[in-house]
Amino acid sequence: MGGHMVETGAVWILGVMCLMALIWIFGSEGRNIVEILFEVIVKLMCRCALGVMLLYGGNLLFQQYGYATKVGINGVTMACVTFLGLPGTFLLWGISFF
Repeated sequence: MGGHMVETGAVWILGVMCLMALIWIFGSEGRNIVEILFEVIVKLMCRCALGVMLLYGGNLLFQQYGYATKVGINGVTMACVTFLGLPGTFLLWGISFF
């Protein structure tokens, strides 16, 4: 139980360090860091939503044509389609076939 707390703390520390790096990198250009972070977050949320909709629709389509494969929608698959985009979606379906 204590090991889980250390991992969570390490993730928070890494996240804060990444945020500080973003502020340092983009803050020197004169752009507002809040605008940049908002833009990045909105883009990631849109990619996640579109990827999940594509997975869901693809699952329905495969099921309609008789394939027994189905990609579950959970945190890992959502992260995969968010950060890898369309190739990540095809990667998930490819893995599920094997």
